Amino acid sequence: MKKKSLLTSLLLIIGLGSYTVLNTSYSSGFGSYSNTTCVTCHSGSAPTTAIAINGLPTYYTHGQSYPLSVTVTNSSKLVAGFQIRSNIGTITNSDPGISNYPDGRSAGHNTPKGMISGVSTFNVMWTAPATGSTIANFGAQGIGANGTGNTNGDSGAFITISNIALPVLFVNVNAIAREDHIQLNFETAEEKNIQSFEIERRKENTDFKSIQLIQPKGNGNYISNDFEIEKNTNYYYRIKETDLDNKTTYSEIVSAKISGENDLNIYPTISNNQTFTIKGLNEYTNVKAVLYNMLGAPVVSSLVNNGIFSIEKQLPHGNYIIQLIDNKESVLIKKVIMK
Repeated sequence: MKKKSLLTSLLLIIGLGSYTVLNTSYSSGFGSYSNTTCVTCHSGSAPTTAIAINGLPTYYTHGQSYPLSVTVTNSSKLVAGFQIRSNIGTITNSDPGISNYPDGRSAGHNTPKGMISGVSTFNVMWTAPATGSTIANFGAQGIGANGTGNTNGDSGAFITISNIALPVLFVNVNAIAREDHIQLNFETAEEKNIQSFEIERRKENTDFKSIQLIQPKGNGNYISNDFEIEKNTNYYYRIKETDLDNKTTYSEIVSAKISGENDLNIYPTISNNQTFTIKGLNEYTNVKAVLYNMLGAPVVSSLVNNGIFSIEKQLPHGNYIIQLIDNKESVLIKKVIMK
């Protein structure tokens, strides 16, 4: 009985010793991502290791999380390690044995992972940024190690994946109150695989509803006119973009209101002294007047003081547009003539 117990203990010690060699002869992780981290130590000649980043979207959506995996493949190796980084968003670990680095955008193994049929898989989560339009770029590196207790014969690999962008960038969105309708203008850039745009509208304390479907035409300017409105009512608009994968992105929300007849108005429409009277200001608290030339460029802007919009600098004779804005909301636009 004593001989059997002694033999069992000896086998257990030998087994633990083998486990220790296998798990301590390789990197226990690093504190940051480096393109030379793996090959600095594991640079011996060996069959090539392959690495892949799986699960990356073709286009990303603000604030959405994407489960990613990094696979390290080498049929002649026993264990593997890895690192991954992105230039935007955040990366968090979803597997034990993975450490997040202080920059929040990279991670790597802190314990080597055994290879099954020559493959190890490491799982992380990438969350896209909540705002901005920066293109996402990813890099990863992996190492296949042979378990001999040194770095001879190990093999490393790198991969980079670039140009993962928003499906569309809304450069500018605004709503303008005309005399009998509200005009919505929006400009896009970097349109990729867009299926459609939808104009959505709501009033106070109601949900957004689609009022118009627009087909994409590539980067450029779009105009939508909404005639089904009530005067003295705030309307809120946003653009819903749907891509070819049926994923959606929304623009910022803008608003406008048309004042009722005999309420807010600008006169005279033909001015000899560059001074205009604004009537119907009772329900407004902080009205600013902006004068545009016929090219749409702002020329003068100032707060309306006691119902008067007076232009101090001398302007060329011709046609202009005055827009009244109350607390960042366009409430009236009118064409005037300077003589």
